[in-house]
Amino acid sequence: MKKAKSIIIGLLLRLLELAVGIVLFIDPMRFTKDILCILGLVLMAAGIASIVRYFRTPAETAVQGQKLTLGLLALTAGIFCGLKAECILSALPVLPFIYGAMLVVSSISKLQWGVNILRLKKQRWFLPVISAGLTALAGVVIFWKPFGAEGLWNFTAVAFIILSVLDFAAWIFSGKDKPSAVIPAVQDEAPAVQEIQI
Repeated sequence: MKKAKSIIIGLLLRLLELAVGIVLFIDPMRFTKDILCILGLVLMAAGIASIVRYFRTPAETAVQGQKLTLGLLALTAGIFCGLKAECILSALPVLPFIYGAMLVVSSISKLQWGVNILRLKKQRWFLPVISAGLTALAGVVIFWKPFGAEGLWNFTAVAFIILSVLDFAAWIFSGKDKPSAVIPAVQDEAPAVQEIQI
């Protein structure tokens, strides 16, 4: 069950990465606006939950925390993201850099993936490492901004699409590897010692 859940999550992550690239290629600003609206809904839900927990918590315990303040802040931020998404977009000309930061963070996660496979003695550990390197390179290129605005968006979208395909290939092939041959360590066999109870 745990393995099946891991496979499903891995597949969904690759499909999500591919979907992000496709939507960014079609209409990056619309996609970002939708993300802000979803973020607004999440913040509003979290804010309401925090406010409800504050009033349901005994007064002696509630006054020791900041649930009401955090709830009101999250609720306000959520409403602002939902109703003023266009204002946020106009004030964020560095949106491609945000996606670049996402790629850099993702590259670190992929490097961890490759090291995990290496430690499991699998032979195709280099596939996730290559993907991590290309992901980091794409993020750095976006930070460097060698293109115009439209070209930068197109590069970001294509990077997400290509990297999702590479990640899917790495995920498939590295998962099929069997542990490579390892010289077994010599273990001394010690006689079992039984505890004598008096």
